[in-house]
Amino acid sequence: RAINEWGDGEALAAHAGYGNDLFCTEDSGGDLGEKSILHPTHRAWLSGTHGVTLVTVAEMAERLAAP
Repeated sequence: RAINEWGDGEALAAHAGYGNDLFCTEDSGGDLGEKSILHPTHRAWLSGTHGVTLVTVAEMAERLAAP
């Protein structure tokens, strides 16, 4: 579990470091619940503090289809 969470954190950090504003995932933390960086309770913080918004595949598709 710790390695999974480390990987999630590294992926999010890379997105922030490269200036990507969207992180597409269907992961919401799984077994770790609120302890996971990907849990929905952390999403406002990730967006406000680091400028990374988590979106699902469906939300990404909607954004890409918008004019």
